[in-house]
Amino acid sequence: MVRPSNVLPAVTLFTTDTNQKMRCLAALLAAPVTALNFSAAWRDCALYSSGAPSTVRAECADITVPVCYPGICSSDKTLSLFVKRIPSDVHPAKAVWFLQGGPGLPSTNMEATIEQAFTAANGTMSVYTMDHRGTGRSSRLEDSCIDTPDAETCFTAVRAKYGAAAPVAFSVTSAAADLAALIQGPMLADSDVFVYGVSYGTYWVERLMHLSPSNVRGYILDSVVGEAPVKLWSDWDLDVVTTEIAYYARCDKDAFCASKIGPKSRDFALQLLHKLDANDTECAQAIYGARGTPSAVVGAMLSSLFRVSSQRNMIPAVLFRLRGCLIDYSPHAAFVDRLVAGAIAPPSATGSSKMLYNTVVFSEFWPSPLPSAADLLLRARQSTWSPKDAAAISDIVRDSCAYTGSFDAACTAFPRGNTSFVYPHDAYWNTTAAVPGGASVLLLASDLDIQTIPRYAVAEDMAMGRGRHQLLRFPFGGHSVLLTTPTTTGSCGARIVNQFLATGGDLTALNTSCIATMVPLQFKTVTDAAKATALFGSATDMYTDAPVQTVAVAATSGGASANDDVDIHVLAGAGAVLGVALAIAGVASVQSWRRLHRTPVPQTPQLAAAVVAVMRRASVVDAEECKDDDDGV
Repeated sequence: MVRPSNVLPAVTLFTTDTNQKMRCLAALLAAPVTALNFSAAWRDCALYSSGAPSTVRAECADITVPVCYPGICSSDKTLSLFVKRIPSDVHPAKAVWFLQGGPGLPSTNMEATIEQAFTAANGTMSVYTMDHRGTGRSSRLEDSCIDTPDAETCFTAVRAKYGAAAPVAFSVTSAAADLAALIQGPMLADSDVFVYGVSYGTYWVERLMHLSPSNVRGYILDSVVGEAPVKLWSDWDLDVVTTEIAYYARCDKDAFCASKIGPKSRDFALQLLHKLDANDTECAQAIYGARGTPSAVVGAMLSSLFRVSSQRNMIPAVLFRLRGCLIDYSPHAAFVDRLVAGAIAPPSATGSSKMLYNTVVFSEFWPSPLPSAADLLLRARQSTWSPKDAAAISDIVRDSCAYTGSFDAACTAFPRGNTSFVYPHDAYWNTTAAVPGGASVLLLASDLDIQTIPRYAVAEDMAMGRGRHQLLRFPFGGHSVLLTTPTTTGSCGARIVNQFLATGGDLTALNTSCIATMVPLQFKTVTDAAKATALFGSATDMYTDAPVQTVAVAATSGGASANDDVDIHVLAGAGAVLGVALAIAGVASVQSWRRLHRTPVPQTPQLAAAVVAVMRRASVVDAEECKDDDDGV
């Protein structure tokens, strides 16, 4: 990649012996910056930023931190970090941090998670969350350039506020340094600390592991963004295809599902979308006229359905009904109307930062030379769950060119700028962190994760080498194990995380038997009556309107820190960039448990009345994830 003269070269931040510099950085962080002594900075605040009620007392703090930490960059400027906690009355208490994904998502969607973790521990742990620097209430980058007309002007405005090193100052390593300094500060210096991250939050935690704060006893990586090899987000749709293949293979092996769209269900889906995009039927024209390219509209809906465990069994029904629509539009017109209405992209999460998302993604997760729009479109067309059309992909390439300042061939269609907003790879990039001394690492991966496929967790676990670490895989889980692993008695992932925290990170004490009792895919059974009604016009049958016996099943709670079925959507800043209708859970989104309600589900011989707990929530944005969400990722 050829860069303008004022763009930092792609070299490490450290120009002398890397190991020595890394040791120096760790030593510097071991003595916390005075400004991070926030013992007197707490104020009472609402647990839920949405205003939802809670009986739990929360505290908030705005903490002044350096823009640059020693060894990362140089600046005498400061910025503000937002931290929220539920304090324990036990002293000294364990402290647990829950970190959101994205990148670019604020911590608001972690509020229900920290409440449930606090409750599960009977108040014996203090639980914390925070907005990543550059997002939400932590000096959100866009707040520096609200009225600027274009990206390049915004880059200049942010540099004017934070200094020439602004891109590096908002790097993953800088965010990890924030966390390390907070953890080792006076408030927590005597506490055993545990850190949980989901989706991109795992990458943030992995960078913290490189810094190795001495009082962290355990790390939890849920839906892993791998360090080495680095997860390239330009391969997002190829990763989606991996999960699609696994999902459709399960359909082909299920007699009912195969009878509807089998025996080669993925080929069925690809051919159907190709036919819709040909725009030579009344059905296709109705979708085109209402929303745009049918494969993108339908892909957005299928992607959204897959991310909710109670809705992912609706994908074959959507495809089955669309085939009928191609044959005869009139009896399926109402279904098409409902499908198009449900494919609307969710709004941006309040406080999310597309600028931070782009800065981190194009610095850490994007290849050089930059992939072209044609390359990305080819990858997107291999997936039946991709909502990206040519226009969305053009936006991705335009942003990659603007942020990197690249003169690559992929950028010839866009005006060339004179600046950029990315940072060079540092010594931690593409390097797997070892397990820090005195700590253990629990890695969680789901076989049906559309955002962070299991191979990244497998590679991370294998590369950690010696030390205490364990990878658990969940055959029916989705993105965010904490949220998408229902059993008859609650969330399996939440139960295991609670055990890990309660035992001080003792991996040998974990009871993982719940993995074998997870609720499997049920292609015939309606497990979300409200969504089925909204999409199919029937609460009992996804394929026809024939009545099916239903029974009321209580929603599970059981001390888990997540609900079993959570809509995870793409952060508009993240998902619009990557064109995926995510959480990323990515990244993972949670709403107040008080919004959960009982939903009737049909009883079948394979699914007795006591087997499934259906838990729904109103639309809540997640990136990363939405990409991690979640995103991303």
